[in-house]
Amino acid sequence: TIEKALETRQLKTENSLLRDQSGFNSTLVGHSPLIRTLRDDIQRVAPTLSWIVVSGEAGAGKAVTSRAIHQNSARSSGPYVEANLAAIPFENIATELFGRETGNGLTPGHFEKANGGTLVLDEVGDLDLTLQGTLVSALEENHFFRLGGKDRVEMDLRIIATTHHDLEAKARNGTFRKDLYYRLNAVPITVAPLREHLEDVPDLVDFFVHSIIAQWQLPFRRFSTAALNHLRNQHWPGNVRELRNIVQRLLISANEGDIELAELRFSLGDTDAGKGTVAHRPDVGLDQPLREAREAFEQAYFRHHLDAAGGSISELARRSGMERTHLYRKLKGLGIDPRAPRTHTANI
Repeated sequence: TIEKALETRQLKTENSLLRDQSGFNSTLVGHSPLIRTLRDDIQRVAPTLSWIVVSGEAGAGKAVTSRAIHQNSARSSGPYVEANLAAIPFENIATELFGRETGNGLTPGHFEKANGGTLVLDEVGDLDLTLQGTLVSALEENHFFRLGGKDRVEMDLRIIATTHHDLEAKARNGTFRKDLYYRLNAVPITVAPLREHLEDVPDLVDFFVHSIIAQWQLPFRRFSTAALNHLRNQHWPGNVRELRNIVQRLLISANEGDIELAELRFSLGDTDAGKGTVAHRPDVGLDQPLREAREAFEQAYFRHHLDAAGGSISELARRSGMERTHLYRKLKGLGIDPRAPRTHTANI
């Protein structure tokens, strides 16, 4: 019918857009043995079209690994669709995955959108047992029905499942279906946490600096050797994602020149070696527009150092590495009066 033809055309258009986006953030950065092994694993499994489980801690690089597998597969020209199962409300998951048909038309789900390409089931370990059963049925029969629909929809896609859970342990204790585990886990790939390949931190920082600068059209800043060494000595519980956020936070500030250890330590919330107090990170929401995020960080940064300098503009200029004339203009633009009574800023 005309209605279904229009729906098919819309689906093809969406898939074209998804193909255009599939190359984004698919670069594995680093030269450590762990990253080289991961690249080898991707090159080995990508052409096979086997279903894969990518496991690892949050922020370690599961999404980048999944995209790299797709980009190196025979389906790289097809759509790349991510279904973040942990973020979808329980009552909407079936519709999001399989689509819906009503009297007013049909809405394709993630499975249908991914036909001809790759579907990533992100955080599959968080899926409810009932929906795990529905998923097993679709995977076993290689087709599904949209909610409210009677027409069978054939599946032609590759499944990559990601998880931060130990799915084998969950299968043993009954919180994850064994049949789903064995069907998905044809080829397991593990992404190591950043703390296990800290030698890749300089490469990652360089990659993030150039990509963020290009994306936001920011002036170039280089991390000093001392700053890079400090980054290499962090534990990184948030892994590569946390490192990227730190780099972004520093680049959106209006400071000039190299990023030195003092500025980095303030951004990290390290202990102030001179006073034994903690300089907390400014509360900068990275989901804000760039201008607002930069202004929030700069206000927190200059208020903190103005307080630490005892209100001395000369000392603030030394700490920030700025000329006094430019510093006065900057403070005025941020609405900071250096002559105003100061309040303690240890909780910035």
